[in-house]
Amino acid sequence: MPRANFGTALTCIDGRVHLPVISWMRDMLLVDYVDLVTYPGADGLLAGDAERATRLLKGSVDISVQRHASPVLALVAHHDCAANPGTAEAHRDQLLRGLRTLQGWNLGVKLIALWLTEQWQIDVVRTRGADAVVR
Repeated sequence: MPRANFGTALTCIDGRVHLPVISWMRDMLLVDYVDLVTYPGADGLLAGDAERATRLLKGSVDISVQRHASPVLALVAHHDCAANPGTAEAHRDQLLRGLRTLQGWNLGVKLIALWLTEQWQIDVVRTRGADAVVR
């Protein structure tokens, strides 16, 4: 049987987010499975407290990247976040600052920032990495 390929999503615990993110990553990135690393308002944590985010989240991300050979990590923010309320513009800014934190982890993977709109549709905010297609 061929080896399954994985992607990784670092996202909020909000269950409304998971299925749209998994579906998008499977369709657009052609992965079989998506490892979910969740934290309430993950984009805000990564943007606002990089040291704490590293302590809390990097170990789980490392497992996905190293053990499941995930070549991509999506940082996800969403509309109507109870843990990290704010405008779409504020979340987009947090996503970009969060990507900078993730770059510091030196994971060697493609990084993608995703925003889920009020309609639960995926909007690609930024992609970084050697094979980035959206800038």
